[in-house]
Amino acid sequence: MDFIHVRCLEPDRWDRVALRAFAGPRSVDYRGLAVAVEALARTLRDADVGRGARVALLAQASAEFVVGLLAALRCGAAVAPIDPSLRGLSLTDALDRLAPDALIGVDSILRRAVASGVQVDRTRAVIAFREATSNP
Repeated sequence: MDFIHVRCLEPDRWDRVALRAFAGPRSVDYRGLAVAVEALARTLRDADVGRGARVALLAQASAEFVVGLLAALRCGAAVAPIDPSLRGLSLTDALDRLAPDALIGVDSILRRAVASGVQVDRTRAVIAFREATSNP
């Protein structure tokens, strides 16, 4: 059985385009995707996020979302995509119930989450991507 985070990062795909940007002409090839996923997975593993850990992913449909998803899966963690449009108590409640070991998202969304009262003191890692218009 092939897992998505293994299958789509195989070296024989590296010269093909993996992702077309959801907004704009930007694209990422499989080699770039593999490098970004491995770098983020290494950061997660360094924060002791691994098999059985819970990762909250706060990002809209973007290359950053795909990198965060694949990196968490590469570590063996369970991923919970959280709708970044949630505000205030809804966002706080969702993250309190999940009690994630790591929080991954776009910088502006993470800042808004913390400003709305999300507690990150129990979280092993908070990892922010630059805005979606930049490279992951």
